[in-house]
Amino acid sequence: MASNDKIILDQVLDQQRQAIAASLEPAKYFEVFTAEQILKDYDLTYDELEAGITAGGGDGGIDSFYVFVNGELLHEDSDFSELKKNITIEVFIIQSKTGVGFTETAIEKFISITEELFDLSKPLSEVDGVYNKPLLEAVEKFRSLYQTLASRFPRLRLSYYYATKGDAVHPNVQRKVAKLEAVVKRYFSAAQFHFSFLGSGDLLELARRLPTTSYDLKLSENPISSSGAVAFVCLVSLRDFSAFITDSQGHLIRHIFEANVRDYQGKTQVNEEIQTTLQQRSAEDFWWLNNGITVLASRATQSGKTIALENPEVVNGLQTSTEIYTYFTTCNTENENRNLLVRIVVPTQAESRDRIIRATNSQTAIPPWGRIEKVDTKVG
Repeated sequence: MASNDKIILDQVLDQQRQAIAASLEPAKYFEVFTAEQILKDYDLTYDELEAGITAGGGDGGIDSFYVFVNGELLHEDSDFSELKKNITIEVFIIQSKTGVGFTETAIEKFISITEELFDLSKPLSEVDGVYNKPLLEAVEKFRSLYQTLASRFPRLRLSYYYATKGDAVHPNVQRKVAKLEAVVKRYFSAAQFHFSFLGSGDLLELARRLPTTSYDLKLSENPISSSGAVAFVCLVSLRDFSAFITDSQGHLIRHIFEANVRDYQGKTQVNEEIQTTLQQRSAEDFWWLNNGITVLASRATQSGKTIALENPEVVNGLQTSTEIYTYFTTCNTENENRNLLVRIVVPTQAESRDRIIRATNSQTAIPPWGRIEKVDTKVG
């Protein structure tokens, strides 16, 4: 007899598949759904989730494969050359089966593929044709990344997930996990190893867990507040702002930047100058040299030198925020005591919110000081 958790999970899967990806077969959508729940805290888009699916002929029992560097998903064009220290590489290897039980065979496949694909002394060309192209390409990206960053001694965490619609895990299946860990340690002796069995009840619990929507922002001084509408102008220490935009694992909370109309531009002159200002101290405070951050929220409540924000959105300042995040994850910031200007607004109308986003993201290019022509103000 099917458990209640399985019955409810099947209903959830069917409803979500019809709403999001009705064209996918139920088994295929289960792979996407499982990856979504496991990686919920990484704020991946549906396309990013689907891009990590490796299931199909020649998948070796690996249905999904994802790699993150300091919480950022590894893409084909990712560039992590700027990272110098405090680097964390996380690999998620997922097997998603619609069956109602857990088998020893599935763990044995994890062991076999780990031995064949994670032995860096053996080129992947030796197994070309044994495993499918999406899986080999995903593993090759991981290998290349790990070998590129090896001299910087990154922390490596390998997480294996085995998800089914089952419930109990037989001891004979459970004991296979120790063998898998031994294989991982053979190739990556310092790596952290994690393994999870996810049954229907576990998947439902993950699906019910909602992302955090309320965040506290600590202030350096009491803010200036407006009369009438809820709005604040604040000075926030760079350290406290960095804590505000990162989660408990030190990863950038990407969903609070979704409303920003400008995606992070990477190595631009402006971003390099922001990073230079952060790394090279001067007599000026940081907020003297930077336009600051604009945050919209559905609610903002001040309590002393802390403002609690509900559903915060950084609508201007993505470049500055990302450079601050990079600064605190790659540099020695022990004596950092500078501040950042932060504007907080709680718009009462959607039209107001849209105007604020447009206005704060409209800029006029200003040439460097030496290129500004003098204007003759004399009257003839």
